[in-house]
Amino acid sequence: MTNLNEIVKNLEEDKVIESLAEYAYILKMIKDIWLNDEVIKDIGSLIDSILTLVPILQKLSQFLSDPTVSKVIETITSEETIKIIQNPEKMSLGKLILEFRNENFQRGLGMIIKLIEKIGEISKG
Repeated sequence: MTNLNEIVKNLEEDKVIESLAEYAYILKMIKDIWLNDEVIKDIGSLIDSILTLVPILQKLSQFLSDPTVSKVIETITSEETIKIIQNPEKMSLGKLILEFRNENFQRGLGMIIKLIEKIGEISKG
């Protein structure tokens, strides 16, 4: 008991208890002013929404960390691709037919077509 009395006495001398009381009062004011039932309900809804996003963000993270996906994103956002987009080459039917000989074009077109199919699958309703 003597040790407890000494600790309390030291805390009072160092004004720790007084500071704690002030902080507690400030926290009470914040609670009374901002943390009404509606705010608490809104915070709960926000937390629920964030928790709903966690699995989606995990899937997105896995998707983006795939090496092939990373390469596609790097290619699409490269300076070279941006320059092509800013000044696109005019494409005639003849040029398009010639592009079908290009293996890179064939693979890229295949990826885009399969992506369009997947999007079509989910849009069936």
